[in-house]
Amino acid sequence: MPSLTNVYLPAAFNYNDDNTVSGSSHFILLSHIGIGDLIMLFPLPSYKYCMNVLQGSTRITSLEIGKDACPYKNVTVFDLNKYSKLKTVMIGHRSFYYVKEVKIIGLKQLERVEIGDRSFTRYRNSYDKDPNRHFYLKDCPKLKSLKMGRFSFSDYSVIEIENVDALESIVMGDLEKESDNFAYA
Repeated sequence: MPSLTNVYLPAAFNYNDDNTVSGSSHFILLSHIGIGDLIMLFPLPSYKYCMNVLQGSTRITSLEIGKDACPYKNVTVFDLNKYSKLKTVMIGHRSFYYVKEVKIIGLKQLERVEIGDRSFTRYRNSYDKDPNRHFYLKDCPKLKSLKMGRFSFSDYSVIEIENVDALESIVMGDLEKESDNFAYA
């Protein structure tokens, strides 16, 4: 049996109080199983999974992308507009190395964005200024939390955050360590 990469259980186990998945090697690659929501998982950094992420989906409400995802030179734009029902986004460490433009615009249901360390940067332990690298977060009325790890976006020259009236928390980097998020933005 091939390894699972997608699990869709939108109405499963509605009348069950105790659910356990055990003893199956087919779940090893999964880092998250969603019961009740549609979830798309990308546990491996293969080109095929990267292209699936970029295509988007109008059914996905939670997008979780593992570490080291999409390290390909031809992947230069990460546009979440194609996920119109998205509520949460979680991106692992060291992902999207060559992306020059991140667009999180007009997602009316989005509540949380979390990005790991050293993602969306070519300078994973340092910083630089690249005038062609931009981050846009706009028109997401339900967004409450934006969090990104150390050195993520460390070479981006533009960060625009607009019309996110419900935003309660922005966490960039680590207070105790050098972080360099948007160092020259």
